[in-house]
Amino acid sequence: MKAHPFKIAGFFSLIISLIILTRFPTIFYHFHDWDEAELMSISWAMTQGQILYRDIPHFHPILHFFIFLPFFYLTSTNLAPHLIKIFNMVLILIGAILIARITWSWFKNQWICLAASLFFIFGLGYHEWAWSSYGEFYMLFPILLSLDIISSNQGYFTPVKAICTGFCLGVAFFIKQVALFDGIAVGLAFFLINKMRFSQKIKTAGYLFAGSVIAASVAFIYPFFHGTLMSTIHSTILITAVAYTKMDLVTSSSLLIRKIFLSCSDMINILSNELFLNQKWVMAAVSVLLAGGLVRFLFKRPKQENKLRIFFLLIFWFFFDLLGLSLIGRFFHHYLIELIPVISLLLALLLYHTPSFLKPISIAGLIMGFFFLCTHQFIKEIQTADWSKPKDVVRSERIAAFVRQHTHASDKIFINADKALDVYYLSERLSCNGIYMSKVMDSEHTNDSVLEKERRNIFVKNLPSLFL
Repeated sequence: MKAHPFKIAGFFSLIISLIILTRFPTIFYHFHDWDEAELMSISWAMTQGQILYRDIPHFHPILHFFIFLPFFYLTSTNLAPHLIKIFNMVLILIGAILIARITWSWFKNQWICLAASLFFIFGLGYHEWAWSSYGEFYMLFPILLSLDIISSNQGYFTPVKAICTGFCLGVAFFIKQVALFDGIAVGLAFFLINKMRFSQKIKTAGYLFAGSVIAASVAFIYPFFHGTLMSTIHSTILITAVAYTKMDLVTSSSLLIRKIFLSCSDMINILSNELFLNQKWVMAAVSVLLAGGLVRFLFKRPKQENKLRIFFLLIFWFFFDLLGLSLIGRFFHHYLIELIPVISLLLALLLYHTPSFLKPISIAGLIMGFFFLCTHQFIKEIQTADWSKPKDVVRSERIAAFVRQHTHASDKIFINADKALDVYYLSERLSCNGIYMSKVMDSEHTNDSVLEKERRNIFVKNLPSLFL
């Protein structure tokens, strides 16, 4: 994206400012969700010799844990969670740059690039449900990198770049399984955007597959050398894949349809209440803008065929993501994180097709709106008495000090709660049965009665020195 140095400086000043406004207060927390605390405790336990998927059962893919591992290897347990939060801010900066690059390759408009990048930052920072270090968060960046490679090579797509694209998509899957649906959408982008003969596309698709196989090989190095390859595949892939095979076809199909309907209903409610700030007028205004942009697009087809392909790609990607999220079964607010990149690019497409006389006003209004809302939230956050030392952090540190005082370094503990799961790594005490969130020992939560029985037996045989 070529621009005058002052324009580039202005672009970076704005996106960095918005990242600070939305994410700086998160640095002082250990976690915003119990999953985040549990995953960090598991990553720390791996540095102490416990083996993932053998000593520690879990259903999240392996690369999510390896994101945290360096922080617990190289720094103290008190410092690691805060450094991870800073690392997340750096990732958002990289993601905003990738959004700008993709948007530029499609629309060649710097102001649209800026608006799309700022929305990406806003979506990942304004709402508290987006603050945790989820797999849904980390998988966005290899997906965006793969789309950037495809978008910047619309003519000749070398085997190396195709392999790198497939590798990025494979990495995203082994951070969070639901990235499979984004991978399919990005694969469609490859076939739609790149101007190659069909035979060349098939050959390049083979390179994409080879890249994903390389990613899988890298992900399986750890379980291969620890003798847990089969349990890794079973825990992270097969359990999810066979969830419906235990029921008859009619029951499975009806349950799937019901889950999709209910999850989509939940998502619509959350989009209206959270993403549109619980203001009906905001939702109405956004709906009118989207409907107007769509009508204008359909009745005034773009002269360039590529723009039409981009439109159908983004629509397909958006609804395929909705399908993937609905298949999860339980729906939580933070699942909406997966939609942020495609919504950012849809916003760019809408702005591109906005009438010329409205385009500057729309972009300026969006930018000012983002900064007004985020500045207001930032001021509100730092005015709280405990903003730099949150109550949850103080409580966890006090519990951890109590644990260290009443146990030896070799003793193991168990926390029968959803909160304060950071006490494991803060106190530097391992779990007695490899469970770092008690819900994982409940088949109601995991749909795995075998795991429930196994871990309860281990608990009985290895009673903790301290039960919290």
